[in-house]
Amino acid sequence: MQIKKLITLTTLTIFILTTILTPIALAQTGIITGSIVNVREGPGTNYDTVGSIQKDTETTVIDTSDDWYKIQTDNLTGWVAEWLVNINEKLKIEVDRDLVNIRTGPDTTYSSLDQATKGDTYTLIQDQGDWLKIRLTDGSEAYIFADLVKIIKPENQEPQEKDIEILRKIEVTASSVNLRSGPDTSYDKVDEVSRGTILNVISEPKDGWYQVKLENGDTPYIAGWLVKTIQEETSTPVPADKIPTVLINGEIKTFEVDPIIENGRTLVPLRAIFEAMGAVVEWDNDTRTVTAVKNNTVVVLPIGSTEPTVNDEKWELDVPAKIVQDRTLAPLRFVGEAFGGEVDWDNDTRTVTIDGDTTKHNPKYVNVNGDEVELRTSPSSDSESIATARSGDRMIVVDERDGWYQVSRGGRLAWVEGWVTEVEGDDEKEAEPVETPVDDSDKPISDKESLNLSGDESAPVSDGKINISTRLTSDGYRLVMKTASGITPDIVERDNGKKIVFTFEGVKTRDGRVETSFYLGSGRDERIPINAITRDDTTWVTVDMPKVYDYEISEEKNSNKQVFTIPSQIKTIREMTLRNGNHVLAINSISEMKYEEKKDGDKLYLDLPGTYKGAADSNYRLSGAGASNIDVNQSTDPVNTELKINLKDIKDYQITQSSNKDAINVILFPKDPVIPPSQSEPQDEKISVVIDPGHGGSDPGAIGYSGSLTEKEVALDISLMVEEILKEEGIDIIMTRTDDTYVGLYERAEMANDEEADLFVSIHADAHPMSDRHGTTTFYYAPEDRSSLYEQEIERSLLADLIQEELVEQIRRMDRGTRQANFAVLRETEMPSALVEVAFMTNPTEEELLKKDSFRQISAEGIANGILKYIDLMLDK
Repeated sequence: MQIKKLITLTTLTIFILTTILTPIALAQTGIITGSIVNVREGPGTNYDTVGSIQKDTETTVIDTSDDWYKIQTDNLTGWVAEWLVNINEKLKIEVDRDLVNIRTGPDTTYSSLDQATKGDTYTLIQDQGDWLKIRLTDGSEAYIFADLVKIIKPENQEPQEKDIEILRKIEVTASSVNLRSGPDTSYDKVDEVSRGTILNVISEPKDGWYQVKLENGDTPYIAGWLVKTIQEETSTPVPADKIPTVLINGEIKTFEVDPIIENGRTLVPLRAIFEAMGAVVEWDNDTRTVTAVKNNTVVVLPIGSTEPTVNDEKWELDVPAKIVQDRTLAPLRFVGEAFGGEVDWDNDTRTVTIDGDTTKHNPKYVNVNGDEVELRTSPSSDSESIATARSGDRMIVVDERDGWYQVSRGGRLAWVEGWVTEVEGDDEKEAEPVETPVDDSDKPISDKESLNLSGDESAPVSDGKINISTRLTSDGYRLVMKTASGITPDIVERDNGKKIVFTFEGVKTRDGRVETSFYLGSGRDERIPINAITRDDTTWVTVDMPKVYDYEISEEKNSNKQVFTIPSQIKTIREMTLRNGNHVLAINSISEMKYEEKKDGDKLYLDLPGTYKGAADSNYRLSGAGASNIDVNQSTDPVNTELKINLKDIKDYQITQSSNKDAINVILFPKDPVIPPSQSEPQDEKISVVIDPGHGGSDPGAIGYSGSLTEKEVALDISLMVEEILKEEGIDIIMTRTDDTYVGLYERAEMANDEEADLFVSIHADAHPMSDRHGTTTFYYAPEDRSSLYEQEIERSLLADLIQEELVEQIRRMDRGTRQANFAVLRETEMPSALVEVAFMTNPTEEELLKKDSFRQISAEGIANGILKYIDLMLDK
């Protein structure tokens, strides 16, 4: 197709420079971004489909209407949703750095085609967020990193300034304060202000930083601890007779600073309780961030933030942490539960009881011994550098993997290569594998051979060395031990099959003493460490399994590999009878399961090819349904586990699978349902669902990539649309908020519990410091160590799976799966609950989608469809 020369480039220039999409000029070209996009007769989903068009198809836009484009190709004309087309106006980009790589794809893992120098120009084909698709001089297509180029602005065209809401005013309290281009001291200084300067706040808070608007229109960031609001927020000390008594494992805890009350919540000194729980607490003054570490749990809490993280998962707070008399105060319940404590409150005696493990954590620290060392996002030298450490810098170790250390740096987690550090204070002795010696050699050998190149089995290995790689595949977990000469190890099984020891003579690991580990599932008792220890010229590799799993050991001679595999196998088979008399059989495995179903008379045969029987029993007798028993049998060569289910008194059944494919639910519909005794009491026939729009009022939630969109707005709009859809289906809807008001997290859960609702669904938009993160995630919470929640694991996980499946089907964003997360609204609700993260506010592409009414509407339809599907399966009589 010949592309017409455009009359004006104003609109796309504004889109790229300010990320605001405005109506476009006619006869422009665009690229289809959805995988397969329906083309309709008119501008709306109510019009009939006239055809479909595939991703990356170039098309001409000939008309617009609301959020729809009329497009034309050689053989198709019709309407598509605006957010599924990337407008291409033949803009030019100019390289802004010396020696920039031009790559074959939009990632640093793609090979380099050429190098551009400063001042080189190219035609822009497509903006893909962090990467730009460009056309080279020979006509071929390639990719270049967006931060290394600038858009060439058309002559006599100026970007239009958007209206920005002023939330409130703040006053600078320090003598001289730097304004920076981003919310961190690592960002460039763009200006400086003095004590008493009044600034307009346009977003708050982001990791303790405010974004402000200057008179010249610039929107830099300022540290929140260097300013005060013109009208101070009210914090009041707890009256002396109301100060709570805090008991930690039965012992009274006293504080140097009394608790305070903030917006009705009690804030207590964080360090005192964390240290009493055995954690190590560190403070970074540059970023005003508390980091606490205990074993493998890492808590990061920026002052002023309502979203601290525990192991990189967000915990929502009603009120942010703050500094009082040089002490960090944070909401009491978060402080008590962050490291797994159980918190109880006795209102009559005003006593807080925190019970949990208070064993003191003895941390490991590393000191940097290189002049300038890169800290990276993952344990690979190919991953992105996020900070730089210098000789003598001391950092606490959070985790170890493949010869790398995960460290805490100013409240951020990063990875550093072990060979450029020295370990100090390592009081934790490594367990010896079956009478093998512990290496007492000096410093690690300073070479760059990797013990485990991110699970790369094809990595070369030197003579006299061993490479170890671990990775999860769809067939299970795979441990590969590779030597140059193909050494056959001595293999010993210990502890009734729970410990396997490989002894390799004549080889050593790269640094003489390395430990790596991988995990099965999320349960603590399922972690399987792989220990590799070298002494002299012998290396022992030990697999420690807390449970007895089926495993396979093979030798791949041609590639000199010893392979230990834990294949896909069943962990649990559980059953439950629902309140409508339907019956659920839940099958969980350690990794992905494939399944095939076959019905023969009154028998259902469910085959799981490639999956071992594992921990499953041979026979299950069901209660409360017509399927009286289930037989479980395993065959070999090839491996297959068969479940034979009796359907004699079953009128129908349905099979669902989790988005992660490690769980299968068989839902049985009896001919004569037997209602469980707990559900036999008269109940309101109408099903009730609580819809919870995240954040609100003084809590804006995440701020979009452009700084102009708040999560609270997106969540409320989508939630109201979900409410409307479900009400039309006869569902009783309870909204935790219907306007821009603040509602506490525990109030939301209490509201649902008081109403005795059937379901609770919280709606949010995601955020991440890395703007390339994108996609859709749905969370639930039913950990094995919380019996009241684990009893609902089947219902909670199925609710999350169905919402995730339907939402992804509607909005066609990347499927990030369903996950467990300890969110307050999931932890405190007594009914099945889920929390949806529709898309990322901090991703420029997804922020633009979240601004659109059409995208919000189909998001609401996806969420509502998932809820309705769950109700149909689990609740409707």
